[in-house]
Parts: sequence; C-alpha cells; structure tokens
Amino acid sequence: MRSRLDLSGISFEGRPEAEIFRDILIEVHGISPGCLLIEAGSTNCAANAWESKRILSDLGLGMSSAILIQDPTMQARTHASFQRAWRDEPRVRFSSFAPFVPDLQPDDSPSGFAVEPAAWPVDRFLALLMGEIPRLEDAPGGYGPSGRDFIEHVDIPDPVFEAYQRLRNDLDAGDRAF
Repeated sequence: MRSRLDLSGISFEGRPEAEIFRDILIEVHGISPGCLLIEAGSTNCAANAWESKRILSDLGLGMSSAILIQDPTMQARTHASFQRAWRDEPRVRFSSFAPFVPDLQPDDSPSGFAVEPAAWPVDRFLALLMGEIPRLEDAPGGYGPSGRDFIEHVDIPDPVFEAYQRLRNDLDAGDRAF
C-alpha cells in the first residue's frame, strides 16, 4: 500500500491492520470517522468474525448485510469465517470484495516471476496461496466443520485442488519453473 498511495501521514509500524485501513479511509478517501467501526484485537479470520459479532451485539447493533474486504489470498477464508460466526442468523448476507487480484507474470528476476500488482515477493505470495487450500479443506486438519469448525464448508473446485496439488509437488521437488 505504501508504494501505491501517498500515505506519508499514516503510521504503519506496530499497528493492527484495522487501524491502518481506518486511517486510510479517513485520510485518503474522506470517510467520516463516525461512520467506521473497527475490530483491531483479533489475530486471525475466525477471531475477527466472532469479535466483530460480539462488538455489534455489545453495542446493540444488528445487521442484515456486510461487505468483507480482505487480502485476496484470504478472501474465501474470511467469508467462510463470517458465515460461520453468523450461522445462527441466516438473514445476514455477506459480500466479499478483494481490492485487487494478484497475478504471476514472467520476468527476469531469479525466480522467473513477479507478482502483479507488486503486493508481495513471489516466495511470500506462494506461501500465502499454498497455506490457504489446507485451511479451506473440510477435513480433520482444515478449518471447516469436519476440522476445527472455524469456517463454514467451502467447496474447492476440482481444477483448483488439482492445480494446488501439482504446485505443491513442484515446490516440494524444488522445481521453480512450475
């Protein structure tokens, strides 16, 4: 974000993402501070969903819909986490919005690839991607109902799971050419 916007007036170091995003909405986009309610204490998607629900309840606020804006590599997990937290309130609807869609592009770097937009180094991007499928799985080691029950069931399309397995095998074998 620092490289894409003029955020010189916003402190990043040692602050929760929710506070940083709140400051960006206020300072860059002119949103009134009174229009924003943030949850800045959680450290994972499931805790964020449950804490958000608790804050709204403590304030006596209900909701019928929410837009979830998240790092695109965690968007599906965030959505499933909020669905799980509001499982007992089926009238609440969630819409997800990824602020950008990353893409691997060939380049002249040592890895042979770059992430566009340049949100992460390639190795970090791959680590984020490769960590999501096991979390999304509805299996004993995953976060779904058959696992830790942090998220609602997520259908992982066969082509996505097959691509994950191929990439996992290539990475395990040290093949960086994918």
